[in-house]
Amino acid sequence: MSLFDQILNRLKIFLNIEKDSDIAQLLGMAQSTFASRKQRNSFPEENLKELIRREPWREIDYQFIMTGKLSTFEEINRRLKKVSGLANDLDVIRALDITGDEFVQARLDNLFPIPALYNYINNSTHKKINLDYVISGKTATVEQYGVHLIEMLEKLATLSTEEQLNIIQQVNNLYALHSIVNASKTTN
Repeated sequence: MSLFDQILNRLKIFLNIEKDSDIAQLLGMAQSTFASRKQRNSFPEENLKELIRREPWREIDYQFIMTGKLSTFEEINRRLKKVSGLANDLDVIRALDITGDEFVQARLDNLFPIPALYNYINNSTHKKINLDYVISGKTATVEQYGVHLIEMLEKLATLSTEEQLNIIQQVNNLYALHSIVNASKTTN
């Protein structure tokens, strides 16, 4: 399968379109011109970018269509929607307080507007959103574990001795189970 066909198939699936002629029309091309480009294995990238600019509501990830891999922009965008409850790109644009054109250009450049994201998350109503997770997809770094342990110990100190003992026993049981799982992995 040619590169053109791979790109075309991803675009068809994403847009839920079956015919080449419908894709050509969306890309603003005559069917004959599109067919000629297909024959030369030369996908009309600029036409795709123009479609993304013209119809941003379709939420087309340029990099995904061209390569089959989600862009960093789209990965961040999806994580932000997931943790914040924002439903679509229009909601994200409003939340980040940027223009639609800025958002679309950021999508095409594969550069999520991090300063606007930072401002949004630091808004007092959104402080529970983990900026590191939204940007990197990681929930905690090694450096953060110490902070988490301190918070857990502070919470543990507020419990009765009996409750503390119960939690410590549960943690010990989990650690023992974890050790067994790791040992079985090394023997396989």
